[in-house]
Amino acid sequence: MLEVGKRIKKRREELGLTQDELAAQTGYKSRSSINKIERGGNDLPQTKIVAFARALRTTPSYLLGWEDDPTDYDDQDIVSELRTDILDHFDGDAKAAYKAQQAIYDDAAKTQAEEQDENLVILNRNAKKLTPEKRKQLLDMARLMFKEEFDD
Repeated sequence: MLEVGKRIKKRREELGLTQDELAAQTGYKSRSSINKIERGGNDLPQTKIVAFARALRTTPSYLLGWEDDPTDYDDQDIVSELRTDILDHFDGDAKAAYKAQQAIYDDAAKTQAEEQDENLVILNRNAKKLTPEKRKQLLDMARLMFKEEFDD
């Protein structure tokens, strides 16, 4: 049961739930019961595995270590977060749509980071065109505006 407890704890932390919140959602009276389960000290009956899976938006198979993907693709909250055009493209296959949507969002974040880097290149290139006095003024302004980021 140690593996189950570790997976419960990991998923609870990923979702930002406290032990008290998880206890309430799974029918336990206190966080100490959840703590014992997470440490592998309590065995869980099948009905509790299902309750934990629902509360943690995952599957019993994940909690039991039979699969590594914690996402419950049958969870209506997850399906409702999917863009309908992507879900339609994959003929309602929530798992494929979820993975495609995540890839799109990851690519967008990467592109945004690259664009920010490009802005720094442009700023640096144009700053080199300034006179030494103007460059010093620009640096002084940046230091004033972003005091906590400058740690020369």
